[in-house]
Amino acid sequence: MIKIENLSKTYDKGKNSAVKALDSISLHIIQGELTAIIGRSGSGKTTLLNIIGCIDGFETGTYYLDSKNVSKANDHKLSELRNAKIGFVMQNFALINEDTVIENVMLPFYFNNKTTLKKAKKMSIEALKKMGIEQLSNKPISKLSGGQKQRVAIARAIVNNPSIILADEPTGALDSKTSQEIMNVFRELNSNGATIIIVTHDMEIARQCKRIIEINDGKIKE
Repeated sequence: MIKIENLSKTYDKGKNSAVKALDSISLHIIQGELTAIIGRSGSGKTTLLNIIGCIDGFETGTYYLDSKNVSKANDHKLSELRNAKIGFVMQNFALINEDTVIENVMLPFYFNNKTTLKKAKKMSIEALKKMGIEQLSNKPISKLSGGQKQRVAIARAIVNNPSIILADEPTGALDSKTSQEIMNVFRELNSNGATIIIVTHDMEIARQCKRIIEINDGKIKE
């Protein structure tokens, strides 16, 4: 499903200074895996997640998604891939506080003119039901607890029924009890067939995944 070969990514810091975020890494993740990516701050783990999610580009190497080489895909094609195959759970929720729960979950449909408003709302309610929070659909995000916000973020990530879910520190802002509840949600989604990749600094979370990948100074250590 995800195959990366000899991939490198460098950030230009200006004044002839550059940082190699990823250094000739290779990685293969099969359909249905539940994978944790761990590493110190600045190790390259979020950069790798963004490349897998077709958000960031890279200088050298190849990236295959479902056997298709997306290394040279243009922005339009990458946008289509993200919308069709990938759901994101961003760090610190990345929700619009002034909007309601349902409005936040429907956000991905604003970039997809193939789905009617009626169908988008129906799919959003279904996603909220899966998270057990459909009763909160008309409540402003600003009125929710941290755990409720993360469930909204996950509902938004799965609303298009993606085959891949990418989560960047999804429990970083939560207490241990709520973190476990959110991890149980991911495990259930994975048991239903979703491929899930979680970036985390929390080894208790990482150990609940089927596979742990460690990144150190832009290199993979598994």
